[in-house]
Amino acid sequence: MSSFAAQWLVVAACLCQGAVSELWRDVLLGQARTRIQTWYTDPSLMEAPKTRDGVTLRMLKQNMPCGGDSVPVTFAEFDVAGVRPVDIFNTMLDTPSQKNWNTQCSSVTPLGDFLEQGARGWAVTFKIPFVSERELLQWQVADADFAKEEFWLAFSTQSNEELKEKSPVQAGAVSMQNCLGAYHITKGPNGAHVVITQQVNVHPFIAFPMHQVLELFPAAWQGTIDFVTQMSHQARQLYASGSSANATVAASFMLKDEAIAVPSGPASPIYMRAHAFPKLKPARPEQAGFFSRLLPSPLQCAALALLVPTGLATVCAVGFGVGRCAARKFQAFKRQDSEWDDEDDDNGIE
Repeated sequence: MSSFAAQWLVVAACLCQGAVSELWRDVLLGQARTRIQTWYTDPSLMEAPKTRDGVTLRMLKQNMPCGGDSVPVTFAEFDVAGVRPVDIFNTMLDTPSQKNWNTQCSSVTPLGDFLEQGARGWAVTFKIPFVSERELLQWQVADADFAKEEFWLAFSTQSNEELKEKSPVQAGAVSMQNCLGAYHITKGPNGAHVVITQQVNVHPFIAFPMHQVLELFPAAWQGTIDFVTQMSHQARQLYASGSSANATVAASFMLKDEAIAVPSGPASPIYMRAHAFPKLKPARPEQAGFFSRLLPSPLQCAALALLVPTGLATVCAVGFGVGRCAARKFQAFKRQDSEWDDEDDDNGIE
């Protein structure tokens, strides 16, 4: 028996050794390219687009697991006039400055540089209306081609055990997941063109079918519109400051030509994280139907990183408004019923 177990350990070690061929940075950037360049461009995978204030918003038809629930994968596409792609890149790469311009961001704590993974770690806390704060313990990776003016950013809370050891979730805050957030930034007709994807689980106190929220409550997109407006303003300020088109706030080890080679030797779980991202399964016809999307599982907590605060506020406001309307109708009914009783008494009807 011990000999049999030893043989399996050898086989497992060989398989693990083969998995050490990629940096965690490469895994995340690979996922970003797959989602934005393959999933997003396939009409059979995507729901119909919705456009507001120059921002096109779409969702993947198929929800994907994240943080223990099945949540939507969302996309936003827009142009930012009067800036260079590098300005958007540096605006989003400079995580600590987000609390100065992103009204949803309340705090940012650096968790260190992980040279062997080509990544940085951050603890970012967001304010959510009516509920406790949500905190992300996330990786950040980047890729830059200054000649083509093409930039990639990816963020993920997947396999973040090391980050949790460095910075446990703050007291009073709820751990939130962004299984993959990515930005593809290129040159546009009058500035920069941006495509964003997010897969967020904020663990709301009540689950609701996010695929229908956009049609029932269009105002739920306001959080996304506000974020795009704030980010664009910050990028324009950066451009106006005269920053170089070939300079970035990214550490040299984060960029492709500077990435640290994976050391040889025994495999580490750090380099086996590609399994953290499930494959997209082709949807069966009955799964892609309207009624199947109307009936989410009890555990489905669908949310967008950029729209959830406004979405929850909208739902609460609508619920409050419906309650007030019902109360007024009930009071009116009671008054009318009382008047009928008085008329009956006057007419001698018992």
